[in-house]
Amino acid sequence: MPPMTKIWLSTLKDPSSISSPKFQQLITELLEFCASYTNPTADKSVPPMHVFFRNTKEPSQLFMITGYPS
Repeated sequence: MPPMTKIWLSTLKDPSSISSPKFQQLITELLEFCASYTNPTADKSVPPMHVFFRNTKEPSQLFMITGYPS
């Protein structure tokens, strides 16, 4: 059965902050947290089910696509 997919849209208060080390660390921790629910054994053969994209036409928009087993 395919995973349940969620699409999140966020607007950054400061679009330039996306390149800051503090923000990058936050994104890393968020992805690790989400992965702990979808792949708690950290099996490297299972592809990541969470990813971030930035809207190149509107830099303040950040999309997160997450997948969860159904």
